[in-house]
Amino acid sequence: MNLTRKTQEMIRDNMSMEDALPTKMPVYVNSFAYIFGVITLSALGFVVITGIILAAFGPQWYHFSNAGHFFNSLHFWGVQIFLQP
Repeated sequence: MNLTRKTQEMIRDNMSMEDALPTKMPVYVNSFAYIFGVITLSALGFVVITGIILAAFGPQWYHFSNAGHFFNSLHFWGVQIFLQP
């Protein structure tokens, strides 16, 4: 059986359509604090993922390879977004 079809059937059987796809969002979603929190957590996840990739391949890779330089730049900008006040 297809994993997507099985997941769809599980959601259809256990949840109402309003619970699965709500049309009204909570009030706190519209605040700037929520948006900044989401950006900060996303940047943290991004920094962790790019950091793992950089650590796995080592400094020789990210100093002398084009792909490594790209991931090093992604990591740098992720840190800049995460740490800005």
